[in-house]
Amino acid sequence: MKRTIGIDINKYYISLAQLCCKRGRYYLEKSHVHRMSDSDSSNHVNTEQVHAIIKNTITNENFDFKAPVIISMPYGRVFFHNFKTEFSSDKDIERLIKYELEDDFPISFDDLVTNICSSRNINESQKELLVGAVKRSELQNWTQIINETGLSCSLVTSEISALYDAAKLNHDLATEDSSIIMHVDSSRAILGVYQKDSLISVRYIDNIKTDEMVSLLEQEITLTLKAVSDTKNPLPSKIFLSGNHNLVLNIKKKLPKEINSEIVISDPFIKIIDKSEQKKNNKLVIAIGLALIGLEQSKNVFNFLAADKAEAVQVNETKRNVLSFAVLAVAFAALLLVNFFSQLKGLEKENESLEKQIRDVFVKTLPEEKKIVNELAQMNDKYIQLEKEYNVIASETVSRVPAIKILNNISQTITPDLHIGVTGISMTPGSVLFSGIAADFETLDNIVEMLQETKDFDSVEIQNVDLNPKSSNVPFSLLIKFDMDN
Repeated sequence: MKRTIGIDINKYYISLAQLCCKRGRYYLEKSHVHRMSDSDSSNHVNTEQVHAIIKNTITNENFDFKAPVIISMPYGRVFFHNFKTEFSSDKDIERLIKYELEDDFPISFDDLVTNICSSRNINESQKELLVGAVKRSELQNWTQIINETGLSCSLVTSEISALYDAAKLNHDLATEDSSIIMHVDSSRAILGVYQKDSLISVRYIDNIKTDEMVSLLEQEITLTLKAVSDTKNPLPSKIFLSGNHNLVLNIKKKLPKEINSEIVISDPFIKIIDKSEQKKNNKLVIAIGLALIGLEQSKNVFNFLAADKAEAVQVNETKRNVLSFAVLAVAFAALLLVNFFSQLKGLEKENESLEKQIRDVFVKTLPEEKKIVNELAQMNDKYIQLEKEYNVIASETVSRVPAIKILNNISQTITPDLHIGVTGISMTPGSVLFSGIAADFETLDNIVEMLQETKDFDSVEIQNVDLNPKSSNVPFSLLIKFDMDN
């Protein structure tokens, strides 16, 4: 028997719902709604208070500590963006999305976790993605809070995903081509549009006054439908409304008919058998939806915890590759050192033999010297003379050595198996501008990291990078800086 726990957290109350599925039927085994104290006008949630409430509730109400937990990020801590792109490869989109939307979310790049919930084709060459974003620090903080209570957080999503799953089960939304999910209570108003089981738009509405709520919701619905309307899919015919009982009745009564949609009050208990021995509470709808996500293993939902773990795996894999390269480099250097000392020892033995043949060598080497007084002294004088001549020649060619050395380093790093097309190399004193075409972004990242590991290079910077949407090739240019004196 499968069992999950959904936890909905906002600044006014915390809702917990424990569901199980037995022989295709859903049962609400445990439920609890706890009102938060000391709420203020901001969306800030007291994390210490949340931890204490959840810990006491699951202990006192005998919740199953072994059941996986699904939570939603607190209201206002998930940011949404509809992103249009011409790229068709999911891999390219996943790799590009964080960089493309860096300036569209109020989150620093290093703290940004993005997750694609759905995509839809808006024309023959373009698709639109619904992207959600959270702060990594907040995501990990909430996960830690849940885990420290003794529970195990298995998925972190958004409220709209939970609202849809609750409505889908109880109102057969699978039969609807499109629908609007709306939730209103004392702390939040959430509006989502679904087409064929895929979320395509989300709007959060803050600081709503009761007397302005109906007119504001009308405006938001109109704007949202205008933004997502197309010729392929009909506009939603039904609005599934949940939340505060009095607010829901007031909206259903007063929302103008110009919306041209039937308003259905969403009931989370139509197909869920309540065995919790608690009074039915409309504040449980999101918690129930979260638990359903876990039971049904829903696919088209935000899963920020999995997105964060996937990114961490990718980072660790990159670190392992760099470490492996470093180990190989050290081993290669050690091998060269052993070979050097072996050759040196051999040269010493040869030198002993040569000392015995100095006379013969002197005669053969300096046949023009007719007067031989002291072979070693005369050889030394000749050596000094040759050394001076060598220094003169070396001083003229020393300026060419760094350039040859730099090109050699680049050649050793960019091996044929990387499939890099070189389009240009321009050198100036202290820098090289290297242009080429990589097969993909991963290859480019690996090249940059390997070049940065080269000790002769002070810095390696990406000057320009692009992506060919037809071939997926990545044209780029790198600026490599080095010290001429090394």
